This record gives sequence, C-alpha cells and structure tokens, in this order.
Amino acid sequence: MTKSLSKVTEKKNVATPFYEHDSVRVTRDLEAEGYRIAKNTHGVIVGIYGDGAAYAVEIATLPGGPEVVTLKAEEVERVR
Repeated sequence: MTKSLSKVTEKKNVATPFYEHDSVRVTRDLEAEGYRIAKNTHGVIVGIYGDGAAYAVEIATLPGGPEVVTLKAEEVERVR
C-alpha cells in the first residue's frame, strides 16, 4: 500500500497578517529580550516566524540604538 505523495508534500497556504518591512506598533507594555517596550512603540517587521505566530521587529528607539526583538503576533498591530 502506497500513500499519495501529494498529501505529504502539500504546502499549507497560510497567510500572515504582516509582511517584512511592514510598520507596526506594540499593543501593550511588555518586556522582550531584556528590554521594557512601551505600548505604541513603533517598529518594522524584519522577519516572520511560524507562519506569523511571532515576528522579528526592529525598534529604533531602544536604549543603545536600534535592536531586533521577537514579539508574538498579538503584541503588534499594523500602523496605517
């Protein structure tokens, strides 16, 4: 008995709510990777993890200059 390879190799078509280079803001005060990040802090998506479960966000206003932190999808929203 052989299994259909199409089921095994089929990719999920999962759309992420954000794309690289989207401008976003933090939805609540939080701590990430040793930084305290205030609600409404702006950043830019520079990486996408787990089909949009989390994002690498570059924030220019952190102490010491621009840094990239990982934030969960529910911790950011698109800036329009």
